[in-house]
This record gives sequence, structure tokens and C-alpha cells, in this order.
Amino acid sequence: MHGVKREQLSKDAKQRKKERDAFKISHYRQLTDSVLADKQKNIFNNDTLDETSRLLDLNPEFYTVWNYRRDIITNHVFSNLKDSQAAHTFILKELQFVGKQLKSYPKVYWIWNHRKWLIEQDDLFDLKQEMALIDKMLTMDSRNYHVWAYRRYVVGLVQDKMEHEEDIILSNREEFNYTTKLIEENISNYSAWHNRSQLLQKLLNSKTEGFEDKYSFLVKELSFLQNAYYTDPDDSAVWVYLRWLLSPFFLKDLPQDKRNSILNDQLRDIKELNESEIEDSGKPNAWCLKSISYVQKMMNQHV
Repeated sequence: MHGVKREQLSKDAKQRKKERDAFKISHYRQLTDSVLADKQKNIFNNDTLDETSRLLDLNPEFYTVWNYRRDIITNHVFSNLKDSQAAHTFILKELQFVGKQLKSYPKVYWIWNHRKWLIEQDDLFDLKQEMALIDKMLTMDSRNYHVWAYRRYVVGLVQDKMEHEEDIILSNREEFNYTTKLIEENISNYSAWHNRSQLLQKLLNSKTEGFEDKYSFLVKELSFLQNAYYTDPDDSAVWVYLRWLLSPFFLKDLPQDKRNSILNDQLRDIKELNESEIEDSGKPNAWCLKSISYVQKMMNQHV
């Protein structure tokens, strides 16, 4: 008897869930039809703005609705505001809506895209405060590619306001040091390694202190990287970065002897690591083998 009762309850629960799901689907379809119909008619008012809020709460990846929302804001909200302060006040409120979305969906591109657009409309926006928010989000998920991409965007806006080249270089150095900090916390951070490579190109081209000589910097950076791949030889992020360090960007301008020295040292170190892996696990490390092959290829190209 007990088994029959549980089966009956399960059927009832499934039926209730089915009914709830059907209601949600019907509600979503009706709301979608209404919003898209209003968009087609170019209706821009508070009601249509509220409708897009409700629909984006249900589906934050609906990029057409984000586009429509911007049209409403541009043609209805901004056109009725008297000055920059009023626009700033509205944008702060809109950013609260966006922030709520990002809290639940931090990897949806269209939300970040809308946030960028809002900042570009606000002459009074506090970029330092935005950097603090980015730091907080990377504390929560240090590998989120979208946050890193947004960080580069905001840093670019900050640097656009700088009048002196020295200040831009200092900003890039600070960002470079930030990647060091996060990589030391987690060497698997692909996004931090990628950001580091972007910053390195700028710093090396600027010839600022510590980055004047490609060879000297490369030796130092390879030492930093070696600690990473010895820590976790199976981590693909460090090996991908190694390939970039041994790419033509660094090697093509080096004298033959220094280029050979770099490649020979890397080949030796990776082979030693692979032998250690064989001793520990009984088999070679796949990333070591791939990297050995890559280094040998680079050596053959520079004979």
C-alpha cells in the first residue's frame, strides 16, 4: 500500500509540474509576441521598457530585445531628460537592472554589451568605481573570459582620459602586475595568461623600465612560466602561453646565439620534466611531447 501511495503522489507532482511548465511557456510566448510586435511598430514608452525587463528576466540571451531596449532608452527616456545629471541618474538605475542580470548570468555576452553601451552614454560615470566592481567579480570567478574582456574595455576608457604617455604605461604595468597576482593564485587562468600576453606587447613596445630588452625579459618570463608548468604539467594554459613566448614576436629579432640558447634551454627543461613524469606515472606527458615537438620545429626554422 505504501508503494501505491508514493506512486500516486509522484504522478500528481508530475502533473502539477507539467501544468506549471505549460503556463510558463504560454506566458513566455505571449510576452515575446507582444514585445516583438511593439518593436515592429517602433513603440517607445515606459510600458514597452517594462515589458523588455520582464522578458529579459526570462531570457537574458534574447539580443533582439536588448537592441529594442536601447532604442526605447534612446528615443523615449533620454529624449525626455533635461540634462546630463538626469541621464546619469537613469543610467545608474539601469545598471542595477544589468547588475542583477550579471549576478545570475555572468557569462552572457549581451548583458555585458548593454553595460558597455550604458557607460558610453554617461558623461558622469565613475570608471574607478567600475574597476572596483570588476575586481570583485574576478574575486568570485577569476577565469571568467567576459569579465576579463570587459576589464580591458574599461581600462581602455580610463587610459583614453589620460593626457600623458607615462600614465598609460603605468596603467599597463599595474594591469600586468594584476595578471601576475591572479596567475599565482591559479595557474589555470587562461584569461589572465591571455591578458598578460596583450599587455606584454604594449609594454615591450613602450620600452619602459624592465621591458626595454626583449631577450632579458623573455629569460625572466620563461623562468616564471617554468615554475607554473612544473607545478602542474597537465595544465594546458601554461603550455599555450609558452608557445606564444617562443613565437616569432619574441624570437625573430634576437641574435642567432641568443635565440638558440633560449630554445635549447627550453628543450632541455621540458625533456627533463617529461622524464620525471615517466618516472612518476609510467608514461610521458602529452603536453611535454607536444611542446618538445614545437620547440624542435622552431629550432629548425631558425638554423
